[in-house]
Amino acid sequence: MNKTYLNYCRLVMAVLLFISPASTVLAQWEPTGKLERKEKAIDPRADPDIIVAKPTRVAADNTGTVAITFQKEIWKNPGTGWLRVEVPRFPFSAVDEFEFQDVAAYQGVTYLIAGSGKIYQVDEKNGWVEMSGDERARRIATDNNGQVWIIDRNYAVKYFDSGNGVWTVYPGNAKANDIAAFNGTPVIVAQPGGNLLYGTGGRWEQLGNLEWNCSQVSIDPTNGMVWMITGTKSKIWAYTATGWMEYPGGGTAIDVCGYNGSPYILTPTMQVMKGKSTDPAFLSAGAIGNNAVVTPAPAAVVAAPAAVAVASPTDPYLRTAKSTYKANEYFEVEFGNFEGSLFDSITLIEKDKPDDEMGTFKYTGGGANGKVAFSYAWTGTYELRGFFNKGKEVKARLTIKID
Repeated sequence: MNKTYLNYCRLVMAVLLFISPASTVLAQWEPTGKLERKEKAIDPRADPDIIVAKPTRVAADNTGTVAITFQKEIWKNPGTGWLRVEVPRFPFSAVDEFEFQDVAAYQGVTYLIAGSGKIYQVDEKNGWVEMSGDERARRIATDNNGQVWIIDRNYAVKYFDSGNGVWTVYPGNAKANDIAAFNGTPVIVAQPGGNLLYGTGGRWEQLGNLEWNCSQVSIDPTNGMVWMITGTKSKIWAYTATGWMEYPGGGTAIDVCGYNGSPYILTPTMQVMKGKSTDPAFLSAGAIGNNAVVTPAPAAVVAAPAAVAVASPTDPYLRTAKSTYKANEYFEVEFGNFEGSLFDSITLIEKDKPDDEMGTFKYTGGGANGKVAFSYAWTGTYELRGFFNKGKEVKARLTIKID
């Protein structure tokens, strides 16, 4: 065989081996557009597309994806391109001039950690408002019900008690590097080792079987899917109904968030890319586990019999498809005739516990009627209890068994 031809074949094979993985990656991700302003340059011959900045962190709420830039500006992408949020200039201190540390969002309100560690709410109507509690933080997150969570300067996990305007340490005394939450359950990148844990209200449990450490975590507010980045290779993984799976096509990231069933990543080259895999495995999120009470427990009231039927057409009620479930089985609780507050909640607790005892809970998210989902790992006889707007009176009860 001609030596020149042989060398040519080897070169072609090498190029194909090099290009194929890259092509696979590109096939699974698409750019979300540039962060840029259309401004008239001083020099009329200059490019008018002035690049503002590369994002440092990405987050998502139920209205779209949010990015934060080095120039201390907020940008949102509702799926049609990046737009700068027009809010009054932040009252910077010398420390804050460095950069914002983290970002979270809920229903169009953005939560930011300034360079000083102070926590701010910001929207186009009210501008910048420092949150009460005089807290300093490293990381911030919101869950799908609007509960705000932080990792403070001492790496402690805290949530914001809006009723009292204070930041409260979450039970279990964990230390963490990053945090996300869904339906009142925090998920953290724990210290040391980077294990991914979720809170049960009194202790921390590992989320799935992990063979590596984690660096970043986020939860899609629209479907509850947990997204994470491995700490060693910066790969993107999701916690699906069948356990942890690497996102198809590979790719690497320094931050990740999920929105409307798709991952958004911040790449090492500071691009925000959207995943476009059609793999059906990524359509169903895995159950996180227990959901823990993060608000003051309801006060004691006179015990009432289990609500197995609606007493009248207007009374609040709770229903389940079965009266008995297996440990760790995923089940839905139907509620009806509730007040409709974002902070109406349903608690799951041992039946013999008094009404002022802390149990696991989920906010309903608003609406007089709807469903929330639970799973629980311990067997016994339990009671579901409904509360209105962080109130202290049990409005509805239902007894179930877990075996």
